[in-house]
Amino acid sequence: MRVLRHSLEATRAGYGSLQVAVPNLLATRLLGAPLTPVERRASRVLGARHVVQAAATAALPTPAAYRLGAGVDGLHALSMVALAAADPPRRRIALAEAVSAGVFAVAGLCMARALSGPRRGRRARRR
Repeated sequence: MRVLRHSLEATRAGYGSLQVAVPNLLATRLLGAPLTPVERRASRVLGARHVVQAAATAALPTPAAYRLGAGVDGLHALSMVALAAADPPRRRIALAEAVSAGVFAVAGLCMARALSGPRRGRRARRR
C-alpha cells in the first residue's frame, strides 16, 4: 500500500511539475499549436496545485486528505468538461485535462478507501 501511495504522489507531482515547467508540451501535441500566454499561466497554476496536493497528501496521508483531493480533482474534471462544451477550439485539450483529473479523482478515492482499513460486508454486520 505504501508503494501505491508514493506512486500516486510521485505521478501527481511529476505531472504538475511538467505543467509548471513546460505547459505547452501537451497542448502542442493535442492542438498542434502552443497555448496563449493566459492559457500558459492557467496551466502553470493548475500544475502548481497538483504539486501542492501531492505534497499535502505525502505529509498527511489520511483518508480525509485523499477524499478532499479527489473532490478537488472531480470539480476540475467537471469544469474541463464544461470548457470542452463551450470552447470547440480547445475541446481536445480540455477533454484531456478532464480525463487526467478524473483518473486522479478515482485514484484518490481508491487510496482513501484503502487507508480506511478493511470493510465488513453485510454478513459480518449481522453476526
